Amino acid sequence: MNEFLARLQRESRMQAGGQGPAAVNQLTVESDSEQTIASEMQTASTACPACGAAVENGVRFCGRCGVPVPRSLSRPGAPELAGGSHHYHHHYHHHYFNDTGLSQVPGQRSNIASARELTPSKAPLTGPSISRAEAAVRKLTQDWALACNTRQLDDLVSLYGADGLVLRPNVAPVRGTPAIREFFFSLLDSGFGEVELEPIRVELIGEVAYEAGRCKSLVPIAMGKRREERGKYLLVMARQGIGDWRISADSWSNDLSLSTPQDAAIKPASAAQPGRPRK
Repeated sequence: MNEFLARLQRESRMQAGGQGPAAVNQLTVESDSEQTIASEMQTASTACPACGAAVENGVRFCGRCGVPVPRSLSRPGAPELAGGSHHYHHHYHHHYFNDTGLSQVPGQRSNIASARELTPSKAPLTGPSISRAEAAVRKLTQDWALACNTRQLDDLVSLYGADGLVLRPNVAPVRGTPAIREFFFSLLDSGFGEVELEPIRVELIGEVAYEAGRCKSLVPIAMGKRREERGKYLLVMARQGIGDWRISADSWSNDLSLSTPQDAAIKPASAAQPGRPRK
């Protein structure tokens, strides 16, 4: 029993000795905290110049006497940064937008510039201008040559008026739509083609116009043979009621060839001769 009591006293002493350092550490921490709070309170407040009462930083009037606190005392000091003062640079960016709303990206600007360079500029209008009626007359003769070369009989006959007249060398005058159709059917079927018209003069007199120029074509001279003939032509056209122009008279004259038929340029038409005209 005595040994148990002695052991109990020794253990209580040991526990008391172990708690001593911990209590000292706790007191030290609490003391440091109180000092830190006090220093913060001192830095966070200033003294009133009139009554000496503590005034918090940022307050412009003393809470006890009401005297204004100088701004140097009421405004907290800005902490200084190590390494000197800091300079703030303000950059002002000015953006300019063009009227077309295109983004100013270097790649896009170069593409736009290249596209503008590739765009062909309109050629200046040089030479005499022609009227709409004169353009329609010239187009009529072009359609005539195209219909002959492509052997489009219906398109060719439609270019003549109902009472049209066709005059060719060594051929009786051909007049009227049925006769004109038969004449050109036989002419195209025999190998007539490769027509080229070169207008020299175009005149308009009210509702009537004429075109004169030079022509050349391949005409048949024998079975499967053609030769080139040159000459002049004169087309007289009249404006119809709907505004279209139609051929009223068609006259051709061939140039006199001084060479014999054997010396003339004869072109075989066996392989190149086109088929029958389309009605």
